[in-house]
Amino acid sequence: MVESGIRNVEIETVDLPHRLPNFDEYWSLISTLGSRAALARMEDDEVVEMRRRLAPAIAKVSNADGSLTMAMITLFARGEA
Repeated sequence: MVESGIRNVEIETVDLPHRLPNFDEYWSLISTLGSRAALARMEDDEVVEMRRRLAPAIAKVSNADGSLTMAMITLFARGEA
């Protein structure tokens, strides 16, 4: 923002935990957002293997009911033109 001429820039960080009910919802989220391009370059069997190997790792950090709470951070910025 500063490089574009905005002055008095203030940035606020807000933690917004996001709860997913299960691993399938987690996989759906990551495969449609930031990881989508990387997954698209992989062969189908590689994607299946990645998901298979990721599931136990996610289970280790899941809640007792199988849900997953992800720490998501949102940045809010404001300034003067």
